[in-house]
Amino acid sequence: MASVTQTVSNFLGGVSKQTDEKKIPGQVRECLNALPDPTFGLMKRPGLKFEKQLATSNLDNAKWFYIHRDGDEKYIGRISTGSPGDIAIWNAVTGVACTVNYSGGGQSYLDTTRDNYDILIVQDTTFVTNKTKVVTAQTAPTHVANKVGTIALHNVKYSTKYEATINGSTTASYVTRNDDNYTSGAAAFQVLNANDILTQLETNINALSISGLTVTRLDSTLELSCTSAFTLSVNDDQGNANITSFQEQVTNVSRLPFQSVQGRLVEVVNTSAAESSYWTKFSPETGTSGDGNWTESLAPDVSVGLTGSTMPHELFNTAVNVFDFKR
Repeated sequence: MASVTQTVSNFLGGVSKQTDEKKIPGQVRECLNALPDPTFGLMKRPGLKFEKQLATSNLDNAKWFYIHRDGDEKYIGRISTGSPGDIAIWNAVTGVACTVNYSGGGQSYLDTTRDNYDILIVQDTTFVTNKTKVVTAQTAPTHVANKVGTIALHNVKYSTKYEATINGSTTASYVTRNDDNYTSGAAAFQVLNANDILTQLETNINALSISGLTVTRLDSTLELSCTSAFTLSVNDDQGNANITSFQEQVTNVSRLPFQSVQGRLVEVVNTSAAESSYWTKFSPETGTSGDGNWTESLAPDVSVGLTGSTMPHELFNTAVNVFDFKR
């Protein structure tokens, strides 16, 4: 049998698991401790240099990750197994062991093995996801409807009866005088004003002695708050053009007063369609009541968000060799 000679110019084709007949020249079946280099050819793989022993325990089944902030700050980190586990980080440039602080019970999030962690690094923050955690929503608050109410005064009228009815049968009313009062020696006539009407209505409502009911008087409204649900209605003897009331709903945003108390929640029901309705919350400009703004808010019986302990946590690089792990 004649011998066959084949010349191979280099071995830079890499490793191939195909049969010899299908390999292209320069490919090999195995490349042990060697490094194909286009410039220098097939070279012996460089060896490793021992730098430092990072730790002697908590290394089995640990999750390792690498943080590269810039040329001066590079870190090697690991999350150990255990319940809870812990995070250790070393400066890859200097070998210094870094400080890791835990905030807000963050360490309790570390309670699984390495295959159940995902690591995402964005700038100074490393996001750690524990895939065994089921994300949950915070428990929705319990809400008892109609524990608040607003009486809004729109017009000041002489010889007019202003009346508020609470719980369908208990009524407080005030009839305004016929004309201006003049007191001898006074600088001017005492003109009927909103404060006269609201002060008297407030006095008369308080005189009803309804358990748990509190009345707050503002420039043009009375804000009622009770420890239990109640009903509220108002009327005057001129077609209810001078006074109105509402509790937790108004038909449109124009019915919201420019003054209220902090945290007052009202649903704006624009149409019968649920998607057109939304809740608003009042924030005073100063103090706890007075002029302020209404902003869109959550309904009072809706969860305020997800449970922080079940969400991915962050490992934040607060300074050189210092990290904070938190929700």
